[in-house]
Amino acid sequence: MPKKSKRSAKEIDLTDEQRMIVNAKINECDCVLINAYAGTGKTSTLRKLAEALSDRRVLYICFNRETALHAKKYFPKNTDCRTIHSLAFSLIGGVYREKIGILRPLDIMRKLKLSKSYLAVFTIQGVERFLYSIDEQIQTKHMPVEASTCGINLDELVNCSRVLWELMQDKNSAVPMTHDGYLKIWAKTNPKLAAYDFIFLDESQDTNPVTLDVVMRQRLHKTTGLVFVGDTHQSIYSFRGSINAMEKLQEISTLKYTLTKS
Repeated sequence: MPKKSKRSAKEIDLTDEQRMIVNAKINECDCVLINAYAGTGKTSTLRKLAEALSDRRVLYICFNRETALHAKKYFPKNTDCRTIHSLAFSLIGGVYREKIGILRPLDIMRKLKLSKSYLAVFTIQGVERFLYSIDEQIQTKHMPVEASTCGINLDELVNCSRVLWELMQDKNSAVPMTHDGYLKIWAKTNPKLAAYDFIFLDESQDTNPVTLDVVMRQRLHKTTGLVFVGDTHQSIYSFRGSINAMEKLQEISTLKYTLTKS
C-alpha cells in the first residue's frame, strides 16, 4: 500500500496525455512516436517513462552536450544520457583526437591549391552535406546549389570534396577531422547499440539522416524499442542537413501519442 501511494505522488503532476505514455505497455519491438508541442513537458515525460522502464537499460540521445549534462542530473540510473557524437567519439573519434577541429576555407584553399576562396567554401559545404547524408560516396547532389549558378564545373568540385574527405580521414594529414566526420565514419560501421533495451531520440524534428539511420537500424535486431519525440511544427536546424524525422516516422511507428497540454 505505501508503494502505491508513492507512485501516485510521483504521477500527480502529469497530464492525462503524459500519463497515457508513461503507463503504456511499450516493448522492445515498438517504434513510438510522440509529437510534443512546445511547453508540454516532453523531457519530464521521457524521464517518467524511463522510470517506468526501471528494469530496462535506456539510451536517451540528446541534441547537444548541455542537454545531455542536464539530463544526467534528473534521469534515473537506468538511463544513459548522451549525444550521438559522444557515442561515435567513444568508438571512433578518439583515433582523431589530436586533429579534431573545424575546416577553414583559407586553409583548405591553400591545401588543395584552389584559385579562389569561394571554391574552398563550396568544397567544404559539399563534404558537410555528404556527412549528414546516408550516402556512401560524395556525389554531385551534395554540392551547394550556389555552385551550379556560378558556372562552376560540378564534377571538378565533387573531386575536390572527395580529396578533402580523404585528407580529413588521413591521421597523418594536418587537415582537421570534424565532429560530423567521425560520426559519419562510425555510422558506416553499422554500429549495434545492443547494450540498450530502449532508445529515446529527443528533438527528432531536427535530426539528420545519418543519425536517424543509425537509430532506425537498431530496430532490425528486434531487441531495442525506439521512442522518437519532437515537434512536427518546429525544425530549426535544416541548415545542418536535418530532416523532419517526425513526418518520416508516421507510417512505420507502432504507437503514436501527442502532447498538447502544458
